[in-house]
Amino acid sequence: MRILLLSQVFPYPPYDGNILPIHHFLRCLAPRAQFTLLTREPADAGLRSEALALWESWGVRARLVRCPVRSGAAQAWACLRGGRPWINRFFSPELAAAAAELLARERFDLIQSEGVLSAQHLPAAPPARRLLVARDCLSLAHWRAWRAGHSPREALGAIKIAQMERTLYRRADRILAISPTDAEAIRRLAPSARIEVLPNGVDLDQFRPRPELEQPGVVAFTGAMDFAPNVEAAVWFGREIWPGAVRRVPSARLRIIGRDPVPAVLALAADPSIEVTGRVERMEEEAARAQVIVSPLRRGTGIKNKVLEGAALARALVVSPVSLADIDLRPGRELELAESAGEFIEQTASLLSDPARRRALGQAARSAVEQRYGWSAMAERLWGHYGELVGGGDVASAKNRA
Repeated sequence: MRILLLSQVFPYPPYDGNILPIHHFLRCLAPRAQFTLLTREPADAGLRSEALALWESWGVRARLVRCPVRSGAAQAWACLRGGRPWINRFFSPELAAAAAELLARERFDLIQSEGVLSAQHLPAAPPARRLLVARDCLSLAHWRAWRAGHSPREALGAIKIAQMERTLYRRADRILAISPTDAEAIRRLAPSARIEVLPNGVDLDQFRPRPELEQPGVVAFTGAMDFAPNVEAAVWFGREIWPGAVRRVPSARLRIIGRDPVPAVLALAADPSIEVTGRVERMEEEAARAQVIVSPLRRGTGIKNKVLEGAALARALVVSPVSLADIDLRPGRELELAESAGEFIEQTASLLSDPARRRALGQAARSAVEQRYGWSAMAERLWGHYGELVGGGDVASAKNRA
């Protein structure tokens, strides 16, 4: 089976939530199919060499395209010239031209686009079956942001992106959404589309229990700290929740772990009980130092990798309803649920003071993700979709035709 995988972001290193699935699906499925990865060339030459060496070891052929950064007006003109009326900063004429040239020159059984921002680079009628791995429904994320802050910019963004999504969803032979909520939002935009749910997974070996790293009194919140929902959650937790938790447990320390913290997040470190780490070498080791991992997100879409990773580490979790949405972990059995500042204070402080409860929740959470969210199991489900699209459900015969 010959598969063209199109990603408008360079899918390495495997830290970002949108990059992790590409990394793990290629790792799991490259031995069973011939993958050609079409993506942007990164500015970092060292990163480029490291990624190419890894993909080559898996048998993945990579085609990198140099995509210059354009000003706003030049980018709008590039979109219009390329026949894309939905103007956005992610469209690259160079990537679209490379996709058209590759599809004209080579035969593929399947084209897999990683999100609508990648799918916009394909010809309207490419000569192969089209699988759109939608991840989040982008317009849904913008509408939720608008409801949270009533920003006209978010409302305009939702309308503009919905136009693009509606067109591109209808062109796909199948769409994979990250959650039932996102699938329903996509269905409203494209009622006749074939939509299935394929959630994110977690690397059960990388994020394995590390009890020897646990440090007394440490609470952690992880994620990219320039991503607006994470920033809002970190600031809310640091200002409104953390002082109350420290009053209950004076020795407690909060670690905000993740790359590119914005000034509002960095300012939280003025409190001597709060550490803002910035980028770390190994997220799994830094998160494993915590006794309690929190996720106080108040907006966002999709599956929250930070929750799956914390569960895989067998750490006690306190999460918001937004963080838990569409994740099959049970409050009171495998984690604790909190919505208000008072609930977060109570749950966090109580767990810091109760080792047996922390241990019971952590072990139950680890067992749950082992059963439901390993990347190998998710890759098998994706392989089944490949077979249905290419070979009418017979994966073996599809592979034999390669």
